[in-house]
Amino acid sequence: MDALQRIKRAGFEVSLSGDTFTVSPASRLTPEQREFLKAHKAEIVKELSASDTTEPAPATDPLMVEIWTPSGTPMTTRARDAEHAAWLRQMNPRPENPAPKPDPAPRGQTISEAEHNAAGRYFRFLATWPDGRQCYLCQMPRMTIDEMQAQYPAATHIEPVMNEDYPHD
Repeated sequence: MDALQRIKRAGFEVSLSGDTFTVSPASRLTPEQREFLKAHKAEIVKELSASDTTEPAPATDPLMVEIWTPSGTPMTTRARDAEHAAWLRQMNPRPENPAPKPDPAPRGQTISEAEHNAAGRYFRFLATWPDGRQCYLCQMPRMTIDEMQAQYPAATHIEPVMNEDYPHD
């Protein structure tokens, strides 16, 4: 894999800026990635200069198609056949004005599960049914115990599961 594709696949935008290039969001670059970029600067500039045309580069496999997300990130996928490849290119062109990518929220700005629990809104509940079965219920948006009991009136007992954190919800 060439240097430019490697950094793009890591989720970065790379653009030519004179005789150098810019990477965004630069704040997400790790020290290892910064060293990699320094070591491959000439190669990346050369690749960006060569790809700065409106014609797509010839592919070695005609079913490998470069498609674009609305935010302007290129992706490579394999089409089923030539007709599918043409459709993919037509439906996923490079955007003229890409949508801006939001920066991820800094860790200090996320709300912990304990803060949600303190507000009386829970993500996970343990429900008991009349026949003794129990199951976990996960609810987004988070609900109060009263809201869960109204949603599951057949449950004989519903209690929140606490002291767990869900960092990816």
